[in-house]
Amino acid sequence: MTSFESYDNMNRIFLLFLLLIYSTFLFSAEVTLRSENVFICDLLEENPNYILILFQDKKYKIPKKEILSVNPNYTGKHTQYQNTILVLNDGTSVKGLLAEETKEMVTLKKSNELMAIPRDSIVDLKKPTKQMDFFPTSYQVKGEEKTDLPLVLGFYGLGFKNGHRLKDDNYASYGGGLFIEPAFLKLSPQFLFGIQSEYIVSSGLLSYSFFQNFFYGQFNHVLFGLNFYYKLGVGSSYITLTENGFSVNTLKPAATFETGWQTSITDKFILRIGIRGNGIYERPEVMDMIGVQVSFGYKL
Repeated sequence: MTSFESYDNMNRIFLLFLLLIYSTFLFSAEVTLRSENVFICDLLEENPNYILILFQDKKYKIPKKEILSVNPNYTGKHTQYQNTILVLNDGTSVKGLLAEETKEMVTLKKSNELMAIPRDSIVDLKKPTKQMDFFPTSYQVKGEEKTDLPLVLGFYGLGFKNGHRLKDDNYASYGGGLFIEPAFLKLSPQFLFGIQSEYIVSSGLLSYSFFQNFFYGQFNHVLFGLNFYYKLGVGSSYITLTENGFSVNTLKPAATFETGWQTSITDKFILRIGIRGNGIYERPEVMDMIGVQVSFGYKL
């Protein structure tokens, strides 16, 4: 692989990263409360105790105990309605937005689909008795309030398959590191900045060690009910090459990209599992690596 090809591959990864970031603003969710009020909104964060959503330019923090269901695959503009409930002659019930009612049929809208039900199969039709214009004000996150954006400290382990530059002498690299995500660098539950520092070794015909430091931006996105993250960082790599007892040191610019799945194990602990790429810009060829990283974080 030439240096141009490696650079071109890094550009493709960066463009994919931007596309994933842009997509975080395109997905909506359908949230149904136990009161049968349904809201089409943006799902910003989901954890074991609550969800954080954006509805008509306002943020709401809703306890899980008040939620009947969350459909993260729903798309549409922000709106709200209350379910109509149909009880059928076979004992089943159907819930949805009342779209049309005639003498012969009752049509409900469920998510993005229309369901037409013959009236003679309906035993009971329960229409909404009241309409709630917005979420309860107690759920709203005020502008001056602090949301749950704590300081996070953590550590991680990683394993890389070396790219063309290193693989002839050394097939793999492995190591670990520490990271910090300060509360003041968290712009929102979706967007944060952090710092990571790591040490990686690669042994084979030649012995390499890499002491790397990155400043990164991370975007969080709930999709299909799962919490994904996309991370892009820039920094430096201090490289030590050892051969026959002699060592050579050099400092080079580096970049890293990571995407994966994350979850809150408890209120305090975070688990992240991701696929990571690492590039060190050294002529004549980029030293590229790709592999897996597993991270554990603790919220302070």
